[in-house]
Amino acid sequence: MPAIQYAPSPVAPVVDDPAVVIYRLTDPHMKGATVKAIQRSLKDAGVDPGPIDGDFGSATHAAVVSFQAARRLVIDGEVGPTTARALGVDLPDA
Repeated sequence: MPAIQYAPSPVAPVVDDPAVVIYRLTDPHMKGATVKAIQRSLKDAGVDPGPIDGDFGSATHAAVVSFQAARRLVIDGEVGPTTARALGVDLPDA
């Protein structure tokens, strides 16, 4: 933009690994053992993900958002490498 000066950032941006599956609220919902692990970790962290059923629905999404806010993570409702690390969950490769 005119009249705005940009300085280079001394810190390189962090980019998540594209080979890792990102768990998020989708239609149809993401399901499986990894979602169950996410739900268990959320529950262990004191955040209610709803039933531990392996279905990444709206309750799990809301729990991820709450967990991210409490841990001062980027609040996007997605479980990528950073949130998974904070939860202690291993994400499978794509």
